[in-house]
Amino acid sequence: MPEQRTATDRQQHLYLLFDDWDSGFSIRKVVSLSRRSGKQPLSSGSDKEGVEPVPEVFMHMQATRGYPDLFTSAFGTKIMVMDTDMDDGIPMIDVQEQALVYGPDPCNYYVFPIYFPVGDNKLFVLDVRTFDCYLRMPEDSEEPWGSYNLACPPFDRTDVSSYGVLPDGCILVSTTKSTFIFDTTKEEHLWKPYGNWVLPFTVRGHYDTSLGGFVGLSEDGYLYCSTMAASTGTGLDTGKTLHPSPDVKRTKNKLYTEGQHVSATLVHARGDSALWSVSPLITQGLVRSSSHGLMSSGCRRGLLRGMLWEAGPKAAAVCIV
Repeated sequence: MPEQRTATDRQQHLYLLFDDWDSGFSIRKVVSLSRRSGKQPLSSGSDKEGVEPVPEVFMHMQATRGYPDLFTSAFGTKIMVMDTDMDDGIPMIDVQEQALVYGPDPCNYYVFPIYFPVGDNKLFVLDVRTFDCYLRMPEDSEEPWGSYNLACPPFDRTDVSSYGVLPDGCILVSTTKSTFIFDTTKEEHLWKPYGNWVLPFTVRGHYDTSLGGFVGLSEDGYLYCSTMAASTGTGLDTGKTLHPSPDVKRTKNKLYTEGQHVSATLVHARGDSALWSVSPLITQGLVRSSSHGLMSSGCRRGLLRGMLWEAGPKAAAVCIV
């Protein structure tokens, strides 16, 4: 009997959200990333050599145009459409099964949401004056999904500058002055102070186990690596004993320069220790992605891989599964 393939054994694909359909968005599927990983990175001086057509449509999804942030990936291979007033639950596109399914009932209507997927069974959503949790229940449960409201954190959503999820399930959120932690494994559901410092990148950072830290892109165009342990050791009474500032490394070169930046997005390939940049630059009518490694000592080259497409509608990365 052949061995069953695990999630890390399967070919991984990048799914992009394009704001190019009259009634909503198109989701486009990029060819297997494992086939692309050996390709040479594109230099900033590349012309049309290596340019690929815009990926074909995988599925159309009706939703309010202009709000790509209301899409997210969670629960394994599912893309969730949080912009909905449907009574049947949150619509979810299962890209592996190629099916539209319905998940938990929405707790709120979101405006500026931040998503924190934890494992394959939890999704936390932070927005203005709201903090919610969505659960995929165990198979023997009466209901397949669960959702509930949590107490709001001791900071405003508008003050959040960067964030990420550690491998142990703890959420770190930096505001303009300090960093807080939320341990998703504990039932107390409390935000606690973690350090009088902030993560150096802008918005989401991805934890890379091979580098031992979060990697993220800043507004000034650099990639940063903020090294810290994969486990927070929250048994040390987090909230009273503040953690020291992590070591920070930065790329020598910028991923993009002033005047070229459109919308840079990083997505992390699970089990691949690679980050993919999506449509950050427009140069001479082309949507361009650059490839840079973290060049500082202790970091290996080739962490970030890029892609180049013909000019097209604005795209946003949704997920790699």
